[in-house]
Amino acid sequence: MSEQRYRTAAYVRVSTEDQTVSLESQIRHFNEVMDTTPHMVNCGIYVDNGISGRYLNRREAFLQMLTDCELGLVDRILCKSIKRFGRNTLDIVRAIARLTELKVSVYFEQENIDTLKDRNNIILVTMAHVAQEEAEDVSESVRWGFQRRYEKGMMILNPNTPYGYKLEYGELVPDPVQAPIIKRIFEEYADTGHSTLICQKLNREGIRTSTGKTFKPSTILYYIKNEKYKGDCLMEKRVLLNGRAVKNTGQITQYYVENHHEPIVSRELWERANEVRQKQTKVDVFQPKGDNPLEGVPIRCGKCGHAYTRRFTNGQQYRFVCGGHDEERFRKCESPSVRLQTLQNIFIRIFNDLRGTKRRLVEMPLSGELVAFNAELDRLLAQERTYLQLQAKGLLEGPVEGEYNRLLNQIVRAEDRRKELLRTNAMNIEAENDLRRYNKVIMRPTELTEFDPEIFKAVVKKITIYGRENFEFLLTNGQVAKVKTYYYHNKEDEIDEVVYEKVWGKK
Repeated sequence: MSEQRYRTAAYVRVSTEDQTVSLESQIRHFNEVMDTTPHMVNCGIYVDNGISGRYLNRREAFLQMLTDCELGLVDRILCKSIKRFGRNTLDIVRAIARLTELKVSVYFEQENIDTLKDRNNIILVTMAHVAQEEAEDVSESVRWGFQRRYEKGMMILNPNTPYGYKLEYGELVPDPVQAPIIKRIFEEYADTGHSTLICQKLNREGIRTSTGKTFKPSTILYYIKNEKYKGDCLMEKRVLLNGRAVKNTGQITQYYVENHHEPIVSRELWERANEVRQKQTKVDVFQPKGDNPLEGVPIRCGKCGHAYTRRFTNGQQYRFVCGGHDEERFRKCESPSVRLQTLQNIFIRIFNDLRGTKRRLVEMPLSGELVAFNAELDRLLAQERTYLQLQAKGLLEGPVEGEYNRLLNQIVRAEDRRKELLRTNAMNIEAENDLRRYNKVIMRPTELTEFDPEIFKAVVKKITIYGRENFEFLLTNGQVAKVKTYYYHNKEDEIDEVVYEKVWGKK
């Protein structure tokens, strides 16, 4: 009788693209193992090159491997070590638990652990913790090194240098082709204050950004306020939080170094251009003065999905314009502008139609369920501590070990369910509060004759515009009002009809 053969794949990961030698050696090693082992069928190697193991959603090859296991295409996975498999304890435990349910074994060479044969999850969890802590230590060490360099006024340079500069021996040096363009931008902006006109000139002349794209007003304004063009450098503009780079608004110390490198424009020109920017920004991007009475309620285009924004005035009338109107990626959306007065009049009509009719408030019992679930999770974690004490005494073996493995799977599933309950509970609480505000304002004793921003925000959740004559108002009471109007170029639009449709799952 022939020996059973297992469809075997290998998972390989390195954190940086500089580790190509390590990557190639792992691939060569696992191909040799799978090709020369009689009971293995080589099903290929999943490779994540230059990807950190801390964030599962960024590892495309790893996710594809899990998908193929779900489809029953793989029986066995080979991996150099647990720290190659992942750097996040919870991700590792979840992945191993699911693969175990699918009867897919994972063999870690360095630790000599087979997840189906050994079933020793306490070792697996411990090693996963070590892998995660090692990654955090490396990250902290790098962060510490950067901090010391910043304190000495030394900038951490990367290949993405500002437009107008190039790197020479680790220093920023003006680029002979791009630097004159930057100087021209500063001079023209200081004289005119119009970033749009500057963009049009540069684009007509065939000049492009460092990425080969056309210039936009936002690009010009970004250049104008960049301190590097006057030779200074502000360090730590962004900070890494939960794996994402966000704007540093005081989370960590920033360092400002004057005369850090050779400037492209003089300080006087830089200051003059930025004084103009502060005065002209609102005019330059066509932002009307005064508060937006519809602020707080999203207005979306039904054709391209962009937000409608109040960007300019036509005479004395504010109009809303689709953000995709000038966006080349969306082939310049043709959705027309809409008068502010039209949207206000539609709301007044909707409010007066619904006035005096409350929507019944159904209290969500999920809060109680969440409290009970938290208690259940605490009970499971208390049991886990008992098993850890047994492990410390060398008593975690046989049936006891099997019970502990089942408990670990329960804890993983319980954590997932708890996060889902927290998210759902928060959404329900927000919906209840919104409905209370709606019921309060909808019982107004008299009809609405003038637009009221506070009432508007309590009644309307979102507006979708499909053209000058077709609108959808999503309401807090669980309905959507579909509105048709007659558009007139030289006079106020008229409302043709309003149809209310229910969007709630239950009454």
